[in-house]
Amino acid sequence: MRDGWMDVPGGFGTMDGFFESVTGRQLQIHDKPVGIVNHEGYYDRLIALCDAMLEDGMVLRRTRELLATAPTI
Repeated sequence: MRDGWMDVPGGFGTMDGFFESVTGRQLQIHDKPVGIVNHEGYYDRLIALCDAMLEDGMVLRRTRELLATAPTI
């Protein structure tokens, strides 16, 4: 993801930066891509949470679609 955010396994600081980037994209503060490198399924539960937020009506489909996921870089 050239000039974008790719989240790799990490802790609370990683999550803070990640969600700040997603929110910035949602609010059109920037137009850079945002994604998760789901190495060995590390972020399976986070991705499932994002999907559940969509299903529960907490985020719009277009917002959820801002977040790309891939198993490797």
